[in-house]
Amino acid sequence: NKGNLLVYLSFAFIVLFLVFIRREKMETFLIKFAYGLVLGGALSNFLDRILYGYVIDYIDIRIWPVFNLSDLCISTGVALIIFNSFRSKVCKRSL
Repeated sequence: NKGNLLVYLSFAFIVLFLVFIRREKMETFLIKFAYGLVLGGALSNFLDRILYGYVIDYIDIRIWPVFNLSDLCISTGVALIIFNSFRSKVCKRSL
């Protein structure tokens, strides 16, 4: 029964993320790709909530909770952003 709240929160996240991307310096392909994965996954889940009222999960590998491709994109994008932030700090320290 919290579908509407999730739609509004998803929309707010997408708008704030677009503002963040607009202000962020995206110098490498890796960070552009990561932001694209997060934004694409968020948009896909948002559309599922608008069209169906819920997100459809369809990947079940039995040792992990059921998820979908959008969740995988968001998780991979966030992991790449975190990886890039650590990589940037290590590279700056070695200079």
